[in-house]
Amino acid sequence: MEAMDAVGAVAPHADLSIWGLFWAADLVVKAVMLGLLGASIWCWAIIVDKTITYRRTQAEMNRFERVFWSGQSLEELYQQQSERATGGWAPSSSPP
Repeated sequence: MEAMDAVGAVAPHADLSIWGLFWAADLVVKAVMLGLLGASIWCWAIIVDKTITYRRTQAEMNRFERVFWSGQSLEELYQQQSERATGGWAPSSSPP
C-alpha cells in the first residue's frame, strides 16, 4: 500500500499535459522532441509534394493518351508534342 500512496501523492501535483511534460523535461529531451517535430514536418512536406507531382503527372499521361488514341496522324501528334514544354525531368532535346 505504501507504493500506491506514493503514486497518489505525486500524481495530483504533476502536470501531465503535453505542454507540462515538455516544459518539465530536460534540455536533451526537449532537443530530441523538437528534432522529431521538425523531421515530421519535413516528411509531411515531402509526402504532399510527391502526391501533387504524382497527380499532375497522371493527368498529363491521361491527356496524352486521349490525344494519342484520338485518331490523329502521328506526324501531327509529334509536331504538337514537340512544341510543348516537357513536364518530366528529362532534358528536352531536338530530334537528330
